[in-house]
Amino acid sequence: MAGDARCRQEGMTPGRDSTPTSRSTADTGGYLPTLDGWRAIAIALVITDHAFNSSVCGAGSTQWCNALKVGQTGVNLFFGISGYLITSRLLRERDLTGEISRSAFYIRRAFRILPAALTYLAAVALLAAGGLIVVSRQELFGSLFFYRNYLGPQAGFYTNHFWSLSVEEHFYILWPSLLIALCLWVPRRAAAVTFGSALAIAVWRQVALLHSVVVTGGLDRNFNMRTDVRLDALLLGASAALALWTSPALRRFVDSVRLGWWCCVAAIYVAVAAHFGLRPTVWEGTLVPALLVWTVAHPSSAVGRILERPALRWVGRVSYSLYVWQQFFFPPWTMAAPWPRLQRWPLAVPATLVCATASYYLIERPMIKLGHQVAARVAHGRAPAAGRPIEPQRPVTEGLAPEGV
Repeated sequence: MAGDARCRQEGMTPGRDSTPTSRSTADTGGYLPTLDGWRAIAIALVITDHAFNSSVCGAGSTQWCNALKVGQTGVNLFFGISGYLITSRLLRERDLTGEISRSAFYIRRAFRILPAALTYLAAVALLAAGGLIVVSRQELFGSLFFYRNYLGPQAGFYTNHFWSLSVEEHFYILWPSLLIALCLWVPRRAAAVTFGSALAIAVWRQVALLHSVVVTGGLDRNFNMRTDVRLDALLLGASAALALWTSPALRRFVDSVRLGWWCCVAAIYVAVAAHFGLRPTVWEGTLVPALLVWTVAHPSSAVGRILERPALRWVGRVSYSLYVWQQFFFPPWTMAAPWPRLQRWPLAVPATLVCATASYYLIERPMIKLGHQVAARVAHGRAPAAGRPIEPQRPVTEGLAPEGV
């Protein structure tokens, strides 16, 4: 509480005179349909990559195969969205209630992530037990306890996508406590410290890469999946949220930026992602929050209207279930598929959509709602911040916009 109070005293909350006329970049705690549009783009990149590398590569079209390896770009988008949105919501909670409830946060996270993930793991475990697919006990435990990213792709195909969920979970475990500490020790410099930490991880990635190449003569197959070399993408999103929350001048600047400048940044982002391909870079991680923040602040722009189209928003809402289930239907062309018609293009796409839709409406959506209810009971009784009445806002459960991925 003391640290949170100090944050309020030293400018961590936006004043009345700093509220922009567009959708406020400071008010990022409610449901932001623009981010659902970004999630839709991210999952589309992942599925495009896996679909082409499952089918087109096997047909010998290596040019298209190499050109459409865009899954990592989609994952980096997910990382940036999660870092930005999670931090924004934690800051808003502290602003409205006077503190950040870690217990409520972890309850929401557990109800958000675990039900759909456990359902998928149970399904592939049953198929493996029946001898239909190969799934090792090692990879199941690695996925269940979120250390799958340190086992590498060689541990098994059907749970390999849990590497990115593991990275995100490590961020979720660490970040609330770190954010509270930043509020206590360096409230005015919280964004700078977070950004500096992201840069330190980016530097460490290069050092670790050089060490691996020099000492072992090559990279471990799980190198680019490790939390210690990928956390910068999440921290860069978090630093953007912190910077907006502490700087009215920055919020006014974002609100004043024209569409043409955003298009220039988007073009640079596409060029960077295309140039570096599968390699994670601090350049891509820095550009992602810049793109997100502008569209959040300008929902009535041409880009904002596209991102908030109902179809894109729906895909974004089911993107987590799509990500969990798509792995089953897109094995690489070098791998035997037990159900080749369903696990190859084009039937793999509707099959993924059916499983993801069922997962979202029957499992994910009810459990998100329950998680918010349980978390609200845990946090019940916390008083709002001094002199800061709780403002009416669209409930998080409306539209069931999830935190993070």
